[in-house]
Amino acid sequence: MFQFNYSTDMIIDKFHSVKDFMSDIALKNKLKWQCRRGMLELDVILIPFMDNHFDSLTIEQQQTLAALLEEADPDLYTWLMGYGKTDNAQLIEMINLIRDKTGLPLKA
Repeated sequence: MFQFNYSTDMIIDKFHSVKDFMSDIALKNKLKWQCRRGMLELDVILIPFMDNHFDSLTIEQQQTLAALLEEADPDLYTWLMGYGKTDNAQLIEMINLIRDKTGLPLKA
């Protein structure tokens, strides 16, 4: 039988309230759904990144990831593959983080 190692109080303390905890779960679920794209190439990059690294992102990085996922698939693909880049410095940082964490080579 599976047992949790964290008490509810420990989880709630991290988020300061049940409402914060629930909104964090809702945000994570929403972003994970948005990682499912129309291009398989993006799915195999974004879904593992969400699964493995989302919880370690700062709030600001989570917001930047949300903004990045609003972009069109061709743009995301171009940026993640290093064939082009956006003018937005925050998106560039997130793209570089995703590339680093998923093992994609960083382009100069």
